[in-house]
Amino acid sequence: MLSTFSFHPRKVLTTGEGGVIVTDDEALSLRLKALRNHGQSAPGVFDEPGVNLRLTEIGGAMGEIQIRRLDELVGARQSRAKQIRSELESVLTFQAVHPGATTNYQTLAALLPTGTKPQDFITKTRALGVQVGLLSYDLGNIASLPKRAMPNAAECIRRGVALPLYASMSDEEIARVIDVVRRVLQTG
Repeated sequence: MLSTFSFHPRKVLTTGEGGVIVTDDEALSLRLKALRNHGQSAPGVFDEPGVNLRLTEIGGAMGEIQIRRLDELVGARQSRAKQIRSELESVLTFQAVHPGATTNYQTLAALLPTGTKPQDFITKTRALGVQVGLLSYDLGNIASLPKRAMPNAAECIRRGVALPLYASMSDEEIARVIDVVRRVLQTG
């Protein structure tokens, strides 16, 4: 059994890039440690091909500081997401949070109105200084993978965007996101 955590810049906790794998399986842990270090189980002992995936000390220090503040960072993201969602729920569709569940808002995902093209919306919002991004990519259309009917995922690809959201976002920045999103949707 293993779990993975991404530290990509858009995540709640970031080291600039990279991630971590945790496991309670000693053999798997040793193999993963070797794979991340060019496949070496000991200096100069190459058991299998590997890659250089070690987290830098600077990245590790960044992550350690953020872990100490994780509750604060998540709380700030939740608060800012709530502000944005409440102001834009009349023009965008947001994923419901299941009763009893919480979200860290790693991404503030929204579906655009039907017929609005995400790339056009992104181009227009960026031209006005708001860095909206695509919500996700269509991995179901990779030629080498079997095709599966995934209508909800397809709808997220067709209409999904990721709105700017970070823990230190100011009220002024939040107001700008809300204003720009509304303006772009109103002008088409």
